[in-house]
Amino acid sequence: MDTILDKSTSDILIQRVRNLTKFSEARWGKMNIVQMLEHCNDSSKMAIGTKKMKRMFLGRIFGKMILKKVLKNDKPLKKNSPTVPELISAGKNEFKTEKEDFIRVLSTLGMMKIEDFNGRIHPFFGEMTGKEWGVLMYKHFNHHLVQFGV
Repeated sequence: MDTILDKSTSDILIQRVRNLTKFSEARWGKMNIVQMLEHCNDSSKMAIGTKKMKRMFLGRIFGKMILKKVLKNDKPLKKNSPTVPELISAGKNEFKTEKEDFIRVLSTLGMMKIEDFNGRIHPFFGEMTGKEWGVLMYKHFNHHLVQFGV
């Protein structure tokens, strides 16, 4: 399965992000382009550990079961999948800044090691391995890039 923790995969995602414009429109969902970029950047901060979030009650009950279902194959995430409330963005920042930040974080993630993520806590899925983080982040970012047509 594809993982964000592979430089060639992150390079492909970076090229796709470069194809986004401030006029890119969502094919589904409620986010505009800036909200999507902010959301992906905040998700990256969560994965890296610089943005702390509380565990969700429902995640404690269902998180591991849903994570296994999401990661069991290469199928993309479903349209309009729910998100962690703390990762819902207002879209108040500038497109150019958020796009540059996303490219920078994708480049950084592509150089990180699986071990760097072992034991990190996701607010819904709980403690995850580095391999799980890498695949989940790839699926998440791919989901949003497809959402915006790149």
